[in-house]
Parts: sequence; structure tokens; C-alpha cells
Amino acid sequence: MEICAIIAEYNPFHKGHLNQINLAKKLSGCEKIVCFLSQNFSQRGLPTILDKKTRSLMAISCGADAVLELPTALTTLNAELFAKFMIKSILSFKEIKYVCFGSECGDINLILEVAKFLNSEPQFFKEVLKNFLDLGYSLNLAKSKALEFCIDKNLISFGDNSAAKTLLKYPNNILAVEYAKILLKQKSKITPLTYKRTDDFSASKIREILYETKDEKSIEKYIPKNAYNLIKAKTNFPDTKLFDNLLLSSLKTIKKENLKNIFDVSEGLENKIKNEAQNAISFDEFLENVCQKRYTKNRIRRIALHALLNIDKNIIKKAQKLAYPPYLKIVALKKDKELLNSLSKTKTNLVLRKCDADKLKTTSLAQILNEIDNTANSIYSLLTFEKQTKNNLYEKTMFI
Repeated sequence: MEICAIIAEYNPFHKGHLNQINLAKKLSGCEKIVCFLSQNFSQRGLPTILDKKTRSLMAISCGADAVLELPTALTTLNAELFAKFMIKSILSFKEIKYVCFGSECGDINLILEVAKFLNSEPQFFKEVLKNFLDLGYSLNLAKSKALEFCIDKNLISFGDNSAAKTLLKYPNNILAVEYAKILLKQKSKITPLTYKRTDDFSASKIREILYETKDEKSIEKYIPKNAYNLIKAKTNFPDTKLFDNLLLSSLKTIKKENLKNIFDVSEGLENKIKNEAQNAISFDEFLENVCQKRYTKNRIRRIALHALLNIDKNIIKKAQKLAYPPYLKIVALKKDKELLNSLSKTKTNLVLRKCDADKLKTTSLAQILNEIDNTANSIYSLLTFEKQTKNNLYEKTMFI
């Protein structure tokens, strides 16, 4: 069996995602689509507008055959590490032959071209990149400016220089290049595919409408019918103001030495964060005061979430050393024995039954990651004012 993987957040699932599933089937020739999903918090460190089970059911109702989730700690990271853990997860499955992801450019050849160059990173590029970093730019922005500078100075050339110069200015292009970099480094035989994202279907726009209107009818035209029926059953969306208050409270009360150990807190940044958090009366005020060219709002938001969930540097370092994530959970699966048998041929621990979960209890990193998942689920339940399910590694898979 040949399977095409899709990396997604479905925050929420919309008609553009339906088009992606259909296009992935067409381009890959695969009948089976397996989605790799973030849990209840997005890569940017924000609560997803719908819980993971609802988003998984939306995907299954619109053509996906299975939805797998990664640990929360491994999907609330910067683009490079988010991509690394997603691709590592996909590489653990023997029969996944394709991976499809969105991008603003929609050109897989250009993405691979730029990825190959960034993997090699010649000395002249390193020097240009360092110059932009020294000017105080964030890493992603510095890379974008360095790439544009080198193209303008004829130091490098691509098939489409005009498109290459702006490639890293867009978030999904950045992720796409990171996916391609990992695949190239691993010399993987998995074929990458991309689809061009358009403004016609924007998850961020849909979220804005939902938060403003609190009425699912306001987004009906953007959502496939089967998926829309699942949204209608939801009564509460996450309270983002409450979430921001939780983040600020956590930063106000955490000890500086503990904050220093939180992932992505570079040397000295803990002082800036702690000082601004103590003086701020709102999280928005804190963000405005702490963020500079070097420290983007997304990075600071992720750090705040990591402080709330106690995701320290050692956890991520240990996970990075592994060839594959310690475990993956099957959230939803079509009743398909052949597909289940295929997914079982994996090099990581696949949690489908309670006995699968029990085997991981002796693995310290898996236990720590699961505790973080449990804390994240508790917080998400608080934000949505819904009763929380029992905390354990095993959550019953939804068979459709």
C-alpha cells in the first residue's frame, strides 16, 4: 500500500483543505491519506479554535483516512523544529511514499532548490546572514534578507530568482522549505508535494469571523458541508483573553532561574521577559514591550506557553536526539484493516490500544511528554469551559 501524508493543523478545516486532500490523491496516485496533526495548541502557541477530536473528525469526513497526533511539546516550536518532528514522524512509516503540504508559492521545484542551498549554506551566505542577525533581525527574517541580498549581488541563482527572493517572507513557504530540508538531509525517498494556498480560504480569516460573531453560520460558505455539521455541534470556542491572562500570570510567578531553562529562552532573554511581565497589566502590553526585531511575537508567545506547560530545554534536546518521536497517537481512523496493518509497520510507538500506552510507561521521555499533553488538555478544557476527559496516555481512538 502507498500512502500520502498531509501535515496540517486544520484550524479550522475549510474548503481549501478539502481541495488539498483531493489534490494530494490526484498528484500522488495514493488512495489513502494520513494526516499528521497538532493537538489543541498550534505551532504559533495559540489554542486551536476547535479541539483536536473535532478537527480530526472534520478531516475524516472530507476524505482523510486516518489522523495521527504528535505530542504537544513537539508541535509548539519554531518552524525548523516543528518541521523536523513532523517529517521524522512521517519517516517512521514504511508505506508512506508522499507528503503534501501547503505553500504560498505552490512551486515544489523552487522549494527544493532553496532548501538544497540552505542545507549547504556556503561561507559567503553565513557571513551575510550573520550581518543581518547582528542588525537585530529574527532568524527567519535575517535568512530572507540574506537570500535576497545574495541573489541581487549575483552570488547565487535559482530557476526563478524573482520568486526565490520573496520565498522566505511567507510563513507557509518557510515551513515548506524546512520540510524539504529535512527530507533532503535524510536522503528520503518520500516525494514532497505542495499545493498553492490562496486568500479564498484562510483559516486565520475564519477564526477572526468566528471570534467576532460567535456564530458558526457566519463561516458556512468557507466550510465543506460534512465538516460544517461538526462545527454546529460546538458551543464554546477558546477564551483567548483568559488564555492571555494565564500566560501573563505564569510569567509573573515563574522564578527567573526556571524561566532561563524554558525552551527557546536565549541567554539574557529571561531578564527582559521577567521585567516586562512584572510591569505589564495585560499580555498584549507585555508583548508590545518585549518584542523587537530579534524577538517576534510568535516566539515570545511560544515561550510563554512553554513556561505555562513547563517545556524546558532538556525535553526538546532529548527528543531531537531520537530518530523518531517517542510515540504517536491515532486520533481517528476509518474502519480499514488494510490501512491499520500498514500503519502498524512503523519504527515509532503507535498508540491505538491501551496495551500500546502501557508499554510506554517505562519510557521517561514519553511519560514527560504525556504529562505535558495532559496539562495542555486541562488548560484547553478550562478555556472552552468543557469537562475534561480523564488524563492518561491512552485516549480511545475514534473509528469512523
